Amino acid sequence: MYLVTVSPIQKRSKDALTYFSSETFSKGSIVKVPIRKSEVYAIVLECKEARLAKTTLRTSAYEAKKIPKHAPFALLQPVALHALQKTADYFATSVGSVARSFIPVAVLKGEIPLQRNARKAKLGTRTISALLATRAIRYEIYKKLVRDYIAKERSVVICVPTLAEVERLAQYFQKELSNSSQSTPVYILHSGKTAKKQKEEWQNILGEKGPLLLVSTPVFASIPRHDIGAYILENEPSAHYKQQAYPYIDAKVFIETMSESIKSDLIYTGSTLSSSVYNDIQNKKVTTLKPVPKTLSFDASCDLIDTTVSRSFAKENKKPFPALSAEVSDTIAEALKNGEKIFLLASRRGIAPQTVCGDCGKTLLCTSCRSTMSLHSSRGKRMFLCHRCGHSADANIRCAHCDSWNMVPLGIGIEQIQAYIKKLFPKASLYTISSDDTTTIKKSRSEYEKFLNEAGGAILLGTQKAIPHIDERVTYSVIVSVDAQLCIPDFKIEEKVFNTITSLKEVTKKRLLVETTDPENKMLNFAKNGEYKDYMKEELTLRKTLHYPPYYLFIRIACIGKKSDVKDAMRTFLTITKEYAPKVFRGYIPKGKMVELDALIRIPADQWPDEKLMAILRSLPFSFSVDIAPNKTL
Repeated sequence: MYLVTVSPIQKRSKDALTYFSSETFSKGSIVKVPIRKSEVYAIVLECKEARLAKTTLRTSAYEAKKIPKHAPFALLQPVALHALQKTADYFATSVGSVARSFIPVAVLKGEIPLQRNARKAKLGTRTISALLATRAIRYEIYKKLVRDYIAKERSVVICVPTLAEVERLAQYFQKELSNSSQSTPVYILHSGKTAKKQKEEWQNILGEKGPLLLVSTPVFASIPRHDIGAYILENEPSAHYKQQAYPYIDAKVFIETMSESIKSDLIYTGSTLSSSVYNDIQNKKVTTLKPVPKTLSFDASCDLIDTTVSRSFAKENKKPFPALSAEVSDTIAEALKNGEKIFLLASRRGIAPQTVCGDCGKTLLCTSCRSTMSLHSSRGKRMFLCHRCGHSADANIRCAHCDSWNMVPLGIGIEQIQAYIKKLFPKASLYTISSDDTTTIKKSRSEYEKFLNEAGGAILLGTQKAIPHIDERVTYSVIVSVDAQLCIPDFKIEEKVFNTITSLKEVTKKRLLVETTDPENKMLNFAKNGEYKDYMKEELTLRKTLHYPPYYLFIRIACIGKKSDVKDAMRTFLTITKEYAPKVFRGYIPKGKMVELDALIRIPADQWPDEKLMAILRSLPFSFSVDIAPNKTL
């Protein structure tokens, strides 16, 4: 009889459960185990004879069940277990939670066994490098890199943060490598494919005897090829690498640990690089494939447009509030007249991202989660919508503080810009990409292609969701009211805006216009002039002074439940983590009938994982959620 320790492959699971079995299982193999009234897949962490584990059995809080008869199967390489464990430690979660994030459900349920594919070749010392270059230059360098690794009989995995970017890169490689004298198999894996197709592609990849190229989203990064020579993290600064829901795992960390475990090279790439990677370059932890330029150069010029001029003029002349500055309106007119394409980036969804009471000045907040409500229009009817929890309310709502009807919308959302353009240019071809207008990747792509194929001039209006789709340069680009982004309470927001400006310069032929009420903003001027090194130097100096990432690690802890229970649970948490100086940084947030209370811990980055704190975080009940290195602290 054997005692088998497993980690259930679920989003939320205890770190380890113990079962009896009459047969032995190898570490890392997948088995089915009973949990409550169902059977779930679990990954084997340990298997030992029961007679050697008497102490464990005596001290166990529950009676160990027996694993039902089910043929175990090996899904991942043995070294992948090390990567799963290391990632689980970093995010203070279970091995099973990490496995659930990086083993596609279709592959798991298909019980696709590990195959003995190409033998792993020796490639000397593992390297970690970075490449900062435009998309076109990166793709050319990728082509050379892939051919070099293929010549050494090594496969390459290029991880891409979004589905739109995966398809663009895959099309490039399928064209380029298929035309070469020595054809290289190119595989594309992403969640947009059917479960049947995912299983088929996974099996085909495992069946390939020679080296190949895999272009995929991060969830497929665990592909068990034995010959992977390099992982390339395309568009490394993208926030899409990190999960937005529990267990909040950053795929970059998992890929880094996979690369380390199987001794393959790791390459960070992008039109810019994150402050973390740039800091590692400065500290000689990461080498560069090309020298990082002091200034990022593009064909398009960039101008900061002071919107206070147009708005002051409108106010003085008692005219309606202009959603676009006069210069932007003139640029749109010029583009349409000349049959050119123009892209307008809206900073926020809805008509107006914020509403305040004109009498008492209080901001309209969601009654469910206390986030700012945005004004939207749907089928001619106006309503308030919370972008955080989805709660909606009638547009004729009164102020909760003074019962006034005088609710004033502030800021400029995409719906307000859309209405303004239609009024100003009623005959213009206008296309829109946003979470409200194009709900799927297919619809977004279709809208972009209609815009691209328009015979004459055309306008594309979109949120950040539109940027990955722009694969041909437009004549003009505009960031409408960039201040709406800069007011977001996120310590990384200026870095994100810098990256956005750089991305739009790259896909623009003539001119990028950035609307702002603060044209003296230092970051905006760095971005306007492409002064990447100067911006990074100043940003990193400030972050070091403030004890912010990448020098310190933030850990956000949220507790949800009844107010009295949350109060007691958080008080206990603050007591047991006293030495880490946790801060409760805002009050109770309504969550339906429940409330949420958040705390924040910061710890020197080089001291994480901290064994004691990690054990505390893992022991917290399910009413708590832990977000290591959150994208936002508020």
